Amino acid sequence: MKKILYPVSLIMICLILSGWGSKGHRKISQNMAPCLPAQMSFLKPAWTNVVASNASAADYRKDEDPDESPRHFIDIDNYPEFVQSGYIEQKYDSVVARHGLAFVIDQGILPWATLTTYDSLKSCFRRGDWNKSALFAADLGHYVGDGHMPLHITRNYNGQFSGQNGVHSRYETTMVGKFESLIVYPVDSARIIQNVREYVFASLYDDYKYVDSVLIADTYATTTGGTTGSTEYYQALWAKSGDFTILMMRNASDALASLIY
Repeated sequence: MKKILYPVSLIMICLILSGWGSKGHRKISQNMAPCLPAQMSFLKPAWTNVVASNASAADYRKDEDPDESPRHFIDIDNYPEFVQSGYIEQKYDSVVARHGLAFVIDQGILPWATLTTYDSLKSCFRRGDWNKSALFAADLGHYVGDGHMPLHITRNYNGQFSGQNGVHSRYETTMVGKFESLIVYPVDSARIIQNVREYVFASLYDDYKYVDSVLIADTYATTTGGTTGSTEYYQALWAKSGDFTILMMRNASDALASLIY
């Protein structure tokens, strides 16, 4: 489980690491469906509704499955090679051989969980197990969504190293919940992905650049909006971060659709 700097309840841990929150994850999965091409019309609305309805199922499993939490994040900037070059080993066995299993688990295994779930979904499609495929697609959407949330891919996931404790839930859950009605975006058509592993890691590298953007937005909001629980704070936070937040959620919907395609 992700390192916590001070003792907190399991409920609080799950809250801190809850991706885009239930509303955000559901929106990402709902907006996946329009991206799918006509030849995938056999995936009826009932199937896509199951995907959206179970978009946060992976979060709920954290209470029962001690192996679940590391699947939702990767503290990628704790890898020396990422700091030096902007990349890490893509193959799980290779990164474990280099750093040791305990280190890799402690930093989170989000990209490899995404790839494993993708493989499981592919197996379901091949054998025509549509009911189980919807549940794997829901998990895939959750992990893809987490991978497009910058604070799920940094060691400073809760602002604990920058004097911004609590920024994680303020940004991804409370702010997204307050401004959900404004998170509206067009979607692109799903496209064929030639190399799924490279695609998953490239998305992480691209989204990492928004880590500073979230922290800067939080600093701006506390400076201009006042206390972090105030309406003024959240209005300022949204004003500073709304555009790139919508972009990342749009990219997550597009990515999920393309992986399913």
